[in-house]
Amino acid sequence: MCEVPGISAGLGWCDHADVYVVVQLCSDRTLARLEQAKRNGSTIIYCVCDRHFADGGVSVAGVQTEWRFRQLAEIAHAFIVPTTGMAEALKPYTNERQIFVVPDWKDYVDFEDRGLVEPSSVAAWFGNAGTGNYHAAEPYLVAAEDLGFEVRLISNAASFGPQHRYYDRVLQWRYETFVADLRESSFSIIAFDRFERQKSSNRLAASVMNGVPAILCGEGESAQTVLDLGFREVVVRKPFALHTAIDAVQDPIYRARYVSAAQSHFDNLLNEQNLTQKYILAINDARYKNGNT
Repeated sequence: MCEVPGISAGLGWCDHADVYVVVQLCSDRTLARLEQAKRNGSTIIYCVCDRHFADGGVSVAGVQTEWRFRQLAEIAHAFIVPTTGMAEALKPYTNERQIFVVPDWKDYVDFEDRGLVEPSSVAAWFGNAGTGNYHAAEPYLVAAEDLGFEVRLISNAASFGPQHRYYDRVLQWRYETFVADLRESSFSIIAFDRFERQKSSNRLAASVMNGVPAILCGEGESAQTVLDLGFREVVVRKPFALHTAIDAVQDPIYRARYVSAAQSHFDNLLNEQNLTQKYILAINDARYKNGNT
């Protein structure tokens, strides 16, 4: 976050803070600390980026996700979400408390490489293989193969069984190597599950901000973003239409215009000053409603 006069902010736990922003889930210990902080008068803001309120399960840290969501939602004075769609979905769980819409920050900023990659015969998919987004993408990945493209996946290799179609083409995701691995492809394929409209455009941003044109498959926030930018050719609804989007992104002039326009869009939307001000407004409003000034 940008430095703001009169505000001291930090990552991790800090005793005696006026405001705590908790993202996604947390440990039992942190939950207990937040409960005590609320009793001491601190303002609690819960940042909800995924559908933990509806999709129960166990996280990699062993936390029951729906239960933890409900525990955090019970003590939160306000909520932050990345899209208006997520705000609408979250409303029934907030007991009429405030919901602020603030886009997600850019990912992989430490390794950002904005230079446009050259066209090649490699297509990439990246993300969590355990989500609906991967299952939505599979028919498009098959279609890309049928068109003669090599498909590579950047994900957690352990989530793909040895009998999986793409098992031998999974690159293990690591924060430090993701951008370099992604830039080995000519374009990315991003597909959406039916809840995508509630999620941010962070996968689209991660691709185009690192010089890799993205093809958007299905309905979603990301698809609407590129439609609004005037690049309807890269939005496809059915696998049999994938070739039209590939023809577009493989054209050097088109891909340059597309990536340049998308980078400008995310520069304006996700710059630190803009996002910091959105957080300050949300925090100040939540504090005021909590009786603090």
